[in-house]
Amino acid sequence: MVIVILCVALGVFLAYKRVKQFLMTRTAIQEAIKGGQKLQLLRLSTGNVILFLITAGLAGFALYRYIADPVTTAVCALLILLSIGEIFGAITVKDFYYDEHGFFYCNKYFKYSEVKKLTTQKGIVMMYGVETTTNDLFSVSKQAYEIIAKHSKK
Repeated sequence: MVIVILCVALGVFLAYKRVKQFLMTRTAIQEAIKGGQKLQLLRLSTGNVILFLITAGLAGFALYRYIADPVTTAVCALLILLSIGEIFGAITVKDFYYDEHGFFYCNKYFKYSEVKKLTTQKGIVMMYGVETTTNDLFSVSKQAYEIIAKHSKK
């Protein structure tokens, strides 16, 4: 029973962090729109949201089926909570809001002039990185990378 409580507590904590990040980002974007900023949206999260919904559904089915086993119950509960949190995270991180002057990454707005370095890393999966003059370093999708590269070359 202790393992169930620990897994649920961990799942709630991690899901809470993602939901909080989602709310902060949405608030920042809504304030920018109310302030008259004309943002464009590059929606990239559909596949991730579907994947996390399927994961949560399968974990929910396994939880229902094997509720008597405490370890399986704990793992399934953790998977469900993580999937819920990651759905919000996928919407927040994968959707790319931008205009002619800059872009949002999570709840922070970066101007294209603040972009210090753009990098690509080849491997199993292509990674696209952005480094800013404020030493923020993050990865973006290929489509977002192309938009940032086009605007920051000016």
